Amino acid sequence: MLLTACRNGVYMKAETEQSNVNNLLWRLRAEPTKVVTLVEWYGAPVVRDSWAWVHFFHIVLAGQVLFNVVVLLLVSFRNVMRVGTYWLGDSFVAVSTSLVWRGLLVILSWVLNKAWALREFGLYDGSLLSAAPDYFCYEQIMHADLITLYLSIVGLIGKVLKARIDPALSVICFELGFRFRRSILEWFPTLYQSFVDVSMSDFLAGSVVADEGSNAVSPMMLWGIHEALPLTTSFVAATLVPAFSTLVVLILVVVLQKCVAHYKDAITRRVKRAIPWKTSVHAVQINPSEPSYGDHDGKDYSTANSTAGPPRTQFEIATGATLANQFGLVCDYDNYVFIKGLRFASADGIYSNGFVIANRKFLVQIDDLTTIFFMKLFRVRFRNVYAYDVDGYSVQEMARLVYPDTMSYRDLFSLSIHILT
Repeated sequence: MLLTACRNGVYMKAETEQSNVNNLLWRLRAEPTKVVTLVEWYGAPVVRDSWAWVHFFHIVLAGQVLFNVVVLLLVSFRNVMRVGTYWLGDSFVAVSTSLVWRGLLVILSWVLNKAWALREFGLYDGSLLSAAPDYFCYEQIMHADLITLYLSIVGLIGKVLKARIDPALSVICFELGFRFRRSILEWFPTLYQSFVDVSMSDFLAGSVVADEGSNAVSPMMLWGIHEALPLTTSFVAATLVPAFSTLVVLILVVVLQKCVAHYKDAITRRVKRAIPWKTSVHAVQINPSEPSYGDHDGKDYSTANSTAGPPRTQFEIATGATLANQFGLVCDYDNYVFIKGLRFASADGIYSNGFVIANRKFLVQIDDLTTIFFMKLFRVRFRNVYAYDVDGYSVQEMARLVYPDTMSYRDLFSLSIHILT
């Protein structure tokens, strides 16, 4: 029995280093008519990547996200048990503070493995859009890389435009762009055609030009694996632009929000000029025990004697955080709570700046919780960690150095959040 085999695929440097090769056999049917009329190849791809370890940083990032979710659940549970109120903050806030270096890690991984994962992903999409045979790819790897880059860009857009962009909306936009990326690519005819041409060129590069002697022995084509072609700018753009195209939607949402906010502020200023007593009446609540939320307490800080803006809360003075200046990939929240004319830092504002309250005693950063835990576990102070003493709704402006005995395990697991002066 004669078996015809075929190998096609690409490699970089050597087949044992980085390669994606299809080992195929020509299946011959028992019926002569089907043997003549059908050409059926079957087999399986063999993928090798000696630089696959560069993607392991996603495991560390996933661990950080899970830790942030656990902290959020502890805080929510503690608030329910203590005050009977269910509070759910933004579980993405601690992640959003490290988005830039997460995106840089993705780019570094591409540099180290010479964009092998990006190349595979592009050839995979190209094979589905062109006449080239199907190309195998671990799509989840590029999904993790691209969503990390996408959220990094969203965070930068939020900081540049001084806006708070909802993480849930950002993830939904990315998933839509990633899911329909091949359809979106058709909106760009030039990129689409270039993408298809590169995919076909890569496939045809496996065709070996036979000499006259080989043609005399057999008229069949000789096919083999080939070294990967150089990446072109158009190929990279066609691979990334569709998945990132939904960034336009987020930018339009931010612009729309700013237009609405500007319109509301203009109306408020017009009303205050038309009704001079409105400001003084607004500053006094009918029921002083009922809190009001927002950024302003009704007082005018635009005079020459108040050029510094509204006074900062004790929380802001102690930690150096500015609640109103928290921009990027973060849920929108009320910066302050006003009770009986007093300004408090809101619970959402405190949590969104990366702080929680340990057992109603200490104000600590979320990122420092693991360090404090291991300090207690090994009885060694690895690095300087600071916390702020909390007394009721007030926080001390002077930070204290945390030692292994400063907090108990009960303090670490009794996390909550509430307003602070």
